[in-house]
Amino acid sequence: MQPSAMQSFPEEIWTRIFAHLECKLPTDHWWLYGSEVDCSTLKTLISLCLVCRDFRRIAQSVLYRTVLLNSLEGQETKYHFARTLTEAPLLGHVTRVVSLDDTFPDHGFDKKEILNTVKKCPSIPTKLGMHLQRFGFSSRRTQEGFAVLMLAFMPQVQFVDCTIHCDSGLLPWVLSGNLENEYAADEDEDDPEYLDALEGQDPEWKNLATAPFEQTWLPCLKHVRLRTGDATEGTTGMSRIEAILLHPHLETLRLLGFDWTGHEALQMKWNDRMCNLESLQLKESIVDERGLQQILTRCRKLVRLSIELGDSRREGWDRPEDSWEVDLYRFGQLLREHGRNLIELELHTEEYQAANSTDGRLGSLRELSSLKHLRVTKVDLLGSAYERTSEAYPEKLSLEDALPRSLERLYLHFEDNYYTGKRVDEHGHQELYELITGGQFPDLHEVKVEYYLTDPSSQFGRGIVGWEVHTTQEHLWERAASSGCLRSILVFSKMG
Repeated sequence: MQPSAMQSFPEEIWTRIFAHLECKLPTDHWWLYGSEVDCSTLKTLISLCLVCRDFRRIAQSVLYRTVLLNSLEGQETKYHFARTLTEAPLLGHVTRVVSLDDTFPDHGFDKKEILNTVKKCPSIPTKLGMHLQRFGFSSRRTQEGFAVLMLAFMPQVQFVDCTIHCDSGLLPWVLSGNLENEYAADEDEDDPEYLDALEGQDPEWKNLATAPFEQTWLPCLKHVRLRTGDATEGTTGMSRIEAILLHPHLETLRLLGFDWTGHEALQMKWNDRMCNLESLQLKESIVDERGLQQILTRCRKLVRLSIELGDSRREGWDRPEDSWEVDLYRFGQLLREHGRNLIELELHTEEYQAANSTDGRLGSLRELSSLKHLRVTKVDLLGSAYERTSEAYPEKLSLEDALPRSLERLYLHFEDNYYTGKRVDEHGHQELYELITGGQFPDLHEVKVEYYLTDPSSQFGRGIVGWEVHTTQEHLWERAASSGCLRSILVFSKMG
């Protein structure tokens, strides 16, 4: 291409054109380990880099703004990307979104060669550089650490999406926002190979590693998503990644396959440090009463909380029997006591109840006066339709009695035991009708109820003035190890 052709349009126009080719990291289905990401435009951007120098400069800024290594095929992709960053480290300074796996490629990756370039990169803090050297010398660190190495070249990143396989303390430390925080060293702290190599390092390098580092590391980080490496079994303990909770600017944390129980809470080092999270999502995770208590008391700025309990495979075979119990009555108490700032709340227990049973019910959430969006199983909220009254539950609850006046949207998950017979459905339909027409919820504009593949709107059998009632079908509960299922959704939408 002749220079005049490039100059016929302002650079701003070319930048906007190329921006349409940027790969996007979806906000939904992030738990599918990168399989949902469309990287089809990547080859086009790479080809544009070969047209001319001007195109290369513009295309590279788009190419490296969103880096989706977790969705690209081939181990050599990681290696080529790492080599490019070490040769031109300023490219990483444009990265705002990154999705990657924490493991190094199995073949053809010379870690020592790439790590040697870390010393020459002035934008990488010396203390971080020192810890990175462990990956090159330690015989015990053979796989984990790729994410940390890449993040060292991305100081302005805002969104980190990562699959982790090992209990490395280095990634949470890097994501903590402050390299002066204590590094949770693993057992190879005294690895002889690393110590021998350390003796040969430049004394100035070692002295700088202990110098104060006062500014926030990764100051723009707002959003982190972490997945436990095994797509079906086991969990990662929250105590292993606790340092992430210390980042002063982190707003959203989404976790797949994590253990946030009382046992993990006791292992945490910084329980006296408050967390600034505003949004927390736990999918296929292990959470109990003490875990929820820590979430609500430590994350006092939390306004969005979503908990999907894992099944027996996530619970793990080595966990003592009956060591994970979910007491919905205590969950409800904790929410009423500490959850009054919540605007959005979701609790889904179906997978847990496939092998266990929950005790009690959440009970009334009326005291959550800020709550606008609620997603819950009706039986978890109100208790079983056949449950007898007791000292803990002196009277049965209706939907009207259990919901806060501030509610705008309600979603009732499907629940096997509740919607079993026509009689129960008729009672449920009447409750929905009274909820919508009773006038106690002036801001309510949407109600959704999840069913098997039926036409619940025809079974509802009545119209509501000012509201549209219809049925849709949605594909739900898709996971890395499951194709999910179709559900019918009874939808009530306020018109106007």
